[in-house]
Amino acid sequence: MLSQEIFRALFTGSVFGAILFFATVIGPTTFKVLDGDSASDFLRKLIPRYFLFIIITAGLGAFSSWEQPLQATGLAAISLTSIILRQVALPQVLGWRDMQMDGDTASGQKFIRGRRFILAVTTAQFLIAGGVLARIAG
Repeated sequence: MLSQEIFRALFTGSVFGAILFFATVIGPTTFKVLDGDSASDFLRKLIPRYFLFIIITAGLGAFSSWEQPLQATGLAAISLTSIILRQVALPQVLGWRDMQMDGDTASGQKFIRGRRFILAVTTAQFLIAGGVLARIAG
């Protein structure tokens, strides 16, 4: 069905584009334009919304891909991992960052590992979204 293919492409492209835009524009620009505290405050408000966008668009993409199980699975995995990142990993990582800022050096190491984990999962999500887009393009 043509409309289903259009929705699948739009939702998948939105996921791919959002991840790419955040990594290449939002993140770097935030730290160049805003001072440390303002950048931190901004990102603490933005990142949960960013993950919510990914959760919704990847979920809708998975739903619109029901006739293509591999694509649907990839998009569902992106949505589900974003739920975990938003609801579990991000609050934990931000808590470690707060403790680090209060002088807890052990929490600083946990923050670094947690941040790397989130970046690794996001990179995997980007690659999955790119793979789904490539399959859609045929």
